[in-house]
Amino acid sequence: MSFQKEKYWIVLFIAVCISLILFGNVFYLSKNSLINSQINQIETEHEFIKKQIHDFTTDKKNQFLMMSEHKSIIDYIENPTEQNNQNVKKLFYNILKANQNMMQIRILNHLGDELIKIDKDLNNHIETISDTQLQNKAQRGYFRAFNKLKTKELGFSGLDLNQEFGVVEKPFRETIRAAMPVYTKKGSKYIIIINYYMGNWLKDFLHSSFVDIYLIDHNGYFILHANPKFNWSKYIKKPLKVYQDEEINKVFDNNFEGTQFVISNEYIITNLTFIDNIKYKIIYKTKTEIEQNLFEHLKIIAVMIVFGLFLPILPLIKIIFNYINKIQSSKETIKEKEQRLNSIFNNTFDAIIIINDNGIIEQINKATHSIFGYTKEELIGKNVNILVPEPHHHKHDNYIKNHSKEIRSKIINEQRDLFGLHKNGTQIPISLAVTQMYLNDNLFFIGTIRDVSKFKELEEKEKQQELMLMQQSKLASMGEMVAAIAHQWRQPLNSIGITIQDLSYAFKYNELNEEYIKNSQEEIMQQLNHMSQTIDEFRNFFKKSDNKEIFDIFTAIKEIIKLSWAQFKAHDISIELYYCQNNTLFHYEELDNKELKGLQIVGASADFKQVILNLINNAKDAILDIKDKKEKQNCIKIIVEDNEKEIYIKVNDLAGGILQENSSRIFEPYFTSKEMGTGLGLYISKTIVEHSFNASIRYTLTEEKINGTFYNGSSFIITMNKPKIK
Repeated sequence: MSFQKEKYWIVLFIAVCISLILFGNVFYLSKNSLINSQINQIETEHEFIKKQIHDFTTDKKNQFLMMSEHKSIIDYIENPTEQNNQNVKKLFYNILKANQNMMQIRILNHLGDELIKIDKDLNNHIETISDTQLQNKAQRGYFRAFNKLKTKELGFSGLDLNQEFGVVEKPFRETIRAAMPVYTKKGSKYIIIINYYMGNWLKDFLHSSFVDIYLIDHNGYFILHANPKFNWSKYIKKPLKVYQDEEINKVFDNNFEGTQFVISNEYIITNLTFIDNIKYKIIYKTKTEIEQNLFEHLKIIAVMIVFGLFLPILPLIKIIFNYINKIQSSKETIKEKEQRLNSIFNNTFDAIIIINDNGIIEQINKATHSIFGYTKEELIGKNVNILVPEPHHHKHDNYIKNHSKEIRSKIINEQRDLFGLHKNGTQIPISLAVTQMYLNDNLFFIGTIRDVSKFKELEEKEKQQELMLMQQSKLASMGEMVAAIAHQWRQPLNSIGITIQDLSYAFKYNELNEEYIKNSQEEIMQQLNHMSQTIDEFRNFFKKSDNKEIFDIFTAIKEIIKLSWAQFKAHDISIELYYCQNNTLFHYEELDNKELKGLQIVGASADFKQVILNLINNAKDAILDIKDKKEKQNCIKIIVEDNEKEIYIKVNDLAGGILQENSSRIFEPYFTSKEMGTGLGLYISKTIVEHSFNASIRYTLTEEKINGTFYNGSSFIITMNKPKIK
């Protein structure tokens, strides 16, 4: 009995020891499991932050790639005209307007000169920086780094606070610069730089409900701190470094620079490569003590032990786990594609609205809010006619209801200029293109909308400027014609004066009779009629006419020659008019009018005459500038040539031609190589030819051999489509 009792106590002792050992192991394992669980949570949080950094970088790279390939930017760097400059400024304006976190967009050349700069202040007011305020950034560290970027390579500067003239802006504006180079066809390098506001981004993605996050720069200053008053500790009144925080410094063990990965009961410290490719230290501090969760965790362990009894179902769990992993991997792939599509969808400059076949709005992008003033919540689920003004507002539902193949052919994939209705009730000029798609056999319509109000304003300004230039050119032509009339009138005035003197002498010598007076009267009236006819032709030339008419080319040209002949004759310059057919040249006076039948065009004859006058006056000025000119160079030839489809009008001279470096600019406004020229004649001529006659004008350098001598000259060629005149 005593042995049995002793055996019982031995078994009990062994059981208690085993229980204590098991309990100790369970406690140890539970504590380690809890620590590992929190570490896993923090590692998950860390991976999420890294993914957000990667997504941010990817999104901005896509944004820069779209900008670097944008037509307006390519046109500007290839040909930096004022018009292309304005197009890029409008593009940058729309990008700043559509992106809340952008502060500034610039484009610089490889020497660091700012060429275009658009700013947005704290109140979201967008300002175009004038040329006089643009600076050279060649000595700035960030520019030197950006200037080393390769094609399509995206670069970032260090994360810092925004500074104006060397002083940190208050309230603090966390800022990072991004840049990408673009190249011309000839290899010239330009750099696009964007300043991003990072404050909201840091708050959104470096925030956690179960850990406090500290972000430390490479100099040991806090960028983020659990206590907000120590955020950006480099710039506070008493700067704070990590080694000055006693609690955190213990974990670093006074070895901040060498720390790679440190884990303590409350802290996990590791490196974080940020957007700017600079390594920062990031600290995660758990908000609750491990011991507080240990009891709950032990209960979880007990439940897990119970579940461990079901080992036979592990293979099935493994299969399910693998299937879940595949689903998760597919979800991540789909999510990544969705993020990319959403990035493109919301960063496009045009508004995109998706509606169903009942006209109900299903989705919109950010640009829709910028154009129409409505938020996403105010439009989703509403009828699209909320954006349609009268008279189409109450009819729009019927348009969609009666949608058929015939109607579809008229509106689908066609761009139309319409008016949209802003939230404030004003009408906006827009350009609309509608496409359709089917999802799960459901019909949807996609409307792409562009606000063209700025373009309309620019068109109106350009139209007014063009009218002003036309008027200036008209006045210049009037001066030329007044000079021509002065030459025209000199001879008849002399004749009238001689006739009057002759009457005086006839009276003095008693030779005056009725027949003598009648002959003198007829001679004076003949000269006066000639002068009156000249005035009528002058008035007809400058008479404003917006109505198009059918007129004869040769008649119009002859009228201009008739008005100008005296002035040209005074300089011993002749104007010869030819007709060319089948490569054979005929002098105009050699031909019967019947042979020229059909050489008529439609338009304003006064505009056509002004073009011819501008061209022959330019030829005259070029001839007068020749030193030691030959007799053959005192001639201007006007050649009219036609074929079945086109008419060519050529104004040729042998005055040496235009310098090659100037020939590409002669049709630009205010460009002139003359000492007293206005620079409007050829520009206005090109405008009239293109707009009034839907034709073209070009310049070519010619060479002609006369009596063994080669002469260079200019040829201005107007090409018109032959009109169908009944």
